[in-house]
Amino acid sequence: MNANKTRRIGDILKEQGSLNETALGRVLEHRGENIGKLGEMLIKEQEIDEIDLLKALGVQYDMEVLQSLPAEINTDFTSKLTIGFLKKNKLVPVATGSDFFIAVNDPTKYQAQ
Repeated sequence: MNANKTRRIGDILKEQGSLNETALGRVLEHRGENIGKLGEMLIKEQEIDEIDLLKALGVQYDMEVLQSLPAEINTDFTSKLTIGFLKKNKLVPVATGSDFFIAVNDPTKYQAQ
């Protein structure tokens, strides 16, 4: 992971213009003892949408964000991964031309310990 991980998701959302300080403060105040992921809480409170959060996570984790996957997906390179594992972890193997990667729904689940 890169140094952006140290940046808080709320700060990144504000820099991107997806969130203002007032809305962030309101959600943080309501958060109280209910410690959850801030991004999920902002979506639940309709302060941001999922695309805003994904773009901010892309900045935080230095990952490219694709709003849609290619129409044709070649999964041959992931033959050792079961479909159950991919579904459980919300992963999509993608091969386009010379690019091979695994699309991740939530990169926060895969942080280095």
